Amino acid sequence: MRVYRSLSEAESNPAGDRPVVSVGFFDGLHRGHQLLLDDLLEWASDVDGAPVVLTFDTHPQLVVRGSAPPVVLSLDHRLLLLERSGVAAALVLPFDETTSQWSPEEFVERVIVRALHSRRLLLGFDSTVGHRRLGTYEYLAERSSSTGVEVRQSEAFFLDGERISSTLVRLAVTRGDLERVEALTGRPYAVLGEVVHATTAAGRSASPPRTCASTPRRWHREASTSRASMRSCPPARRARSRRPETPRLCGTPRRSSTSAGAPRSPARPRIRGASSASIRRSTASKRTCSISTVISTA
Repeated sequence: MRVYRSLSEAESNPAGDRPVVSVGFFDGLHRGHQLLLDDLLEWASDVDGAPVVLTFDTHPQLVVRGSAPPVVLSLDHRLLLLERSGVAAALVLPFDETTSQWSPEEFVERVIVRALHSRRLLLGFDSTVGHRRLGTYEYLAERSSSTGVEVRQSEAFFLDGERISSTLVRLAVTRGDLERVEALTGRPYAVLGEVVHATTAAGRSASPPRTCASTPRRWHREASTSRASMRSCPPARRARSRRPETPRLCGTPRRSSTSAGAPRSPARPRIRGASSASIRRSTASKRTCSISTVISTA
């Protein structure tokens, strides 16, 4: 989508031979705006022209009344959604004190005819142009022969018997009712912005913190249950729940895994002249001594 930032830029680079223009701030770009854009694309297709949108960099009420409601969409977000809707070009008109003083005829002549090279203007059901909002659809339609601009008006969009407007979208966003916002706009609520990575004091990029969202839900639930059960059980049961170690007599070395080809420990020497029974009795007495030593030490 081609974007014009001034009247002179739009005048020197026309969007097409037969552009059709629609005017609006398009805050929230709700389903009423989408109906207006559908009518714009249909009219442009009928005349083999380009659909063009005229919007403003700031809310007109900020200049006229000195205050304006908070906007739902930034300018870049509005332009992105307009482009996705099929608009070929958009003029972002700087709205200031001079622009607010233009009469409806002067506004149509300066912006629609001279800058955008258009003879077709589509207004919303409550859209106006010119000083003190005098340029309504009825006003401009009566002067269509003098201005040379054909004017049409789009219908309002109703949801559950209520007319959709930017005020309703803004109210739903303020209340945090995202389901209501999606019903009014026809899409999930989103914010357009740039993701900035945090940096440390040394200027290096900081690694993002680990969150539970990066772990599987099943694993996270099982791990939480296991930790909770370990905290709730008494110490004796908690000790039993651990993996028991293999009992080892005092003075006996731990059994370690040996790799293939490693030398084995030397065999226990046998006592010459002693029978097998005496050896077993001697070994049993040593074991009894070792066990009693372990008990007394403990």
